[in-house]
Parts: sequence; C-alpha cells; structure tokens
Amino acid sequence: MGRERSAVLPYDQDLGPVLFDHYGADTARRVAERSVRDVLEIAVGTGIVTRHLRNVLARNARLTAIDISDSMMDIARKKFLPHEQVTFQNANATALPFDPVACHQIDPIKEKLIRAGFDRIVISVQRHEYDIPDVSAFARALVFTPVIFEKRDRGGVDPEEIVAALAEAFKKEYGSNPGRYPMQAI
Repeated sequence: MGRERSAVLPYDQDLGPVLFDHYGADTARRVAERSVRDVLEIAVGTGIVTRHLRNVLARNARLTAIDISDSMMDIARKKFLPHEQVTFQNANATALPFDPVACHQIDPIKEKLIRAGFDRIVISVQRHEYDIPDVSAFARALVFTPVIFEKRDRGGVDPEEIVAALAEAFKKEYGSNPGRYPMQAI
C-alpha cells in the first residue's frame, strides 16, 4: 500500500469528519434552499461533503464530484450506491476537464462550467469560523496516522497518551474552545 493510500483511511475516519462534517452539513443546507439540477463539487476528498450534498439533492439532480487523488476518490465512491447519480471524475481543480475556454473571458471557470452543462452557477466565497466542540476528538484526528501506528507497533509510543497530552495542551493554551478554525469555501 502506497504512502498516499495508507493515509486516506485514517483521514476519512478521523481528521476529515472533524474538519468537514459540519461544513458539509452547512453547505448542503445552503444548496437545499435552491432548486438545483446540477451540482459540481471540486476537491471532494473522501466524499464527506459529497454525502451531505447527495442526501439533500432531488433524486433526479446530477452531482459531479471531482478530485485529483485516486485514493481519496476510491473511498468517496464506496459511500454511494449506483442509483444515487454521483459522477466521480479524477481531475485537477486548476485544469477542469471541460471544453477549453479562451482566456479573454472575464470569468473563464464559470464560462467553462456553463459550456459543460452546469447552469445557474453561483460562485460565492463563504468565510466562517467553526467550533470544534470535542477537543479530544480533534487531537485524536491529528495523532492517529499510519506513522503513529508504525511507532506504536514497534513499542515506542502510546497514541492515547499523546492524544491526552495534546488535548490538555490545547485547552491550557487556548481555553475551553481551542478548536475554533477558519474555513473558506468557494
């Protein structure tokens, strides 16, 4: 198993939900307020936000999910049944796999998406700060990686001791809500 693949599952189970579950629910709520037929999610990772989106979209809505990482997309694909109408596409967000767009256009990404069949495109920058209410879960997500398992297996470290120490250090340094972090979505 390659280094990238070995990091994907712990990310999906630990750090990913801490960072993106609340964001995914909030994004899905905003999408549900609109009557949309086509949704494009760029940089889907392991599909945490994608799952939230599919849960609120109309059955006949098309959801296209793009990410550059095959390993991340493999995990994301497993979260959906064939009838759920999610199209996964491996692509670089800076080079979308749609018809070329001349660079003289004011908003080339938006124009490229319109030509690919996505209409009523809304591009917004949402700046939020989210609370991470469970500091221990946040610390655990930072600690539990494939590297820590290797070290534990060699007898060199108890990951739970590191989690406890890290959570305590966060609380001591930042107070009762040390997990507040900024999130920007486009």
